Parts: sequence; structure tokens; C-alpha cells
Amino acid sequence: MDGVQKKRYLIHNLPLRTMANHTVLPRQTGDGTTLLYRFSEQGVFLIATIDRHHQKKRLDSNRPVLLFPARPGTRWHDTTTTFLLEKTGPPQRTLFRIQERLTLEHRIVADNITVKVPAGTFTGCLRIDAHGRVNADVGNYVGKVRITIEQSQWYAPNTGLVKAVRREQTDSPALDHGEYEMVLVRYR
Repeated sequence: MDGVQKKRYLIHNLPLRTMANHTVLPRQTGDGTTLLYRFSEQGVFLIATIDRHHQKKRLDSNRPVLLFPARPGTRWHDTTTTFLLEKTGPPQRTLFRIQERLTLEHRIVADNITVKVPAGTFTGCLRIDAHGRVNADVGNYVGKVRITIEQSQWYAPNTGLVKAVRREQTDSPALDHGEYEMVLVRYR
């Protein structure tokens, strides 16, 4: 609602390690947060975050990122929190943000997509679509709204996430939508 912003989001994949008999991939973001992903026969799961001050924060449980078999039709559910629904306004440019939890239904819709991003052209990509809705009273001047999230992610073989788009919207004209697009710019 406040315009378009362009940001860089840095992620460094750290060496694989073993924890509790599971292969774990630690990934460190530009702000120093470490995300721990567990690989298993069932899929890939985000199991924990460690903030830059090394205070471990466990997630609700093993949060699915990708379930196997990784082929069209595979489905799963996960929870998310809105983060794109915000705007500033008077007085003194006060920030108003809607942060509501809701369940997303994920579905692999294709397994042979070609995706072109600044880092290159990737073939054989998985496309995962997700959607969810919730009715919520968000208070302030907005009141009761219906929140909808639509999301798509593309994963390339031997590379990982190469593109993601997400749109969060409400049925209120006061704060109607927010969206982002992430694309892989460079990797090594």
C-alpha cells in the first residue's frame, strides 16, 4: 500500500550436518538468522530457527517445505502469518500491520516447468501453489475482514527455490493487498 520496494535477501547454504540421526541443512540469512532444514524420506522440513543472538526458537513442529513424492497432485497443509498487509498513515506516519495466522493448502501443480530469472534459465522445475483464507477482526479502523493468500514457488533440480510470488489481500478498501516477488539473482 505504501509503494514498491526493492530489497536483497541474502541466504548462505552452510555445510550439511547430522543432528539426531537426520541430515540437516543450515542456511544463514543476511541478518544472521540460521534456518535448519531436515531431509527425510517424507520430504523437506523447516525444523528450527536460531536468531543471531543464538537463542533457538523451535517452530510449531516440523514445518513442511516440500513433501514427497515430489510430483503433481501431492498436497499438504501448513500455517503461515500474514506479513505483507501494512501501510502507514496519520498521525505521524503510524504503521498499521495485519498479522494473522492461517492455514495454507499446498499442492504441487507441475514438475517440468522452465523458469527464467536473473540467475539463468532453469528446466524441470517444480511449481507449488498454495492458498488459504481466514476471517478476522483486525481492529483499529479496519474491523472485520476476509484475508486471502495466494502463493506460488518454483524449485529447480540441484538448485532449490528460484522464484516465489505471494499475494495477500483483504476485502477492505482501507488495506486491500500486499504482494512480493522473489527471484534468484545469483548463486554459486
